[in-house]
Amino acid sequence: MSQNDKAQSKRSYGVGTPYLSFPKTLELAEAIYRAGGEDGSIDVIIKISGNSSNSSSFTKKILALKGFGLIEVSKQKYAFSSLARRMFHPQSPQEKSSAIQESFSKNEILNKIWDKYKGSHLPQREYLANAILNFGIPKNLTMGWADYFLEAAQLANILHERETGSFMVLLQATPKSDNIETFDEADNQSEVIAQSSPSESSDRGKVRVITASSEGTMMIPLKGGRCIVIPKDLTEKEVAYFETWFNSWKTLEE
Repeated sequence: MSQNDKAQSKRSYGVGTPYLSFPKTLELAEAIYRAGGEDGSIDVIIKISGNSSNSSSFTKKILALKGFGLIEVSKQKYAFSSLARRMFHPQSPQEKSSAIQESFSKNEILNKIWDKYKGSHLPQREYLANAILNFGIPKNLTMGWADYFLEAAQLANILHERETGSFMVLLQATPKSDNIETFDEADNQSEVIAQSSPSESSDRGKVRVITASSEGTMMIPLKGGRCIVIPKDLTEKEVAYFETWFNSWKTLEE
């Protein structure tokens, strides 16, 4: 191995994607939880994982589970975290969704990517990979991280797919719903405004929003899987206008 290869290997150590995908990590954790309970013997993990405790695969799987804040292992025992308990024994769908999002954010790189694009359009795969370079990830690993983020973020439900392969990154996990109707900026905006008018009483269960194609927008999630997309550079006058508009709507509703 050349000196350059050795240097690259050293830089890459510890910054590769987790051994298991995010969905596979949660699947393994839940299988252990169902089989052995909140805490128990490490033998349960050995049986469920299909690996011996001294194998490298076993170690990497444990690191994946720990990295997403799900489990702690000491000597011959394991114990699930409160986060895992909320995920696998939730009191509501919202609690489960919140726990999955929290687990997702435990990974430093995934959380950095999410934080960078919250409320914005997610770049296409190759451009996302280029941006990941800024997080100290070697170039030969960036595409892997881009793919890992896309799969993990969809499970964490922090992406809203506007059209096939085009995503807005949400500020927080929002349950999937059919109650969102989106319009591209190129659409007839007077039609959108008319449909969203506070004087309209029909079809009140749906929220119609304009999804901008630029990164200068922010998606604000609401209850019931709804959301509003607004510009990030709103002026004080525009904020006052929206406040008046919403107050007017509230008066009409009452």
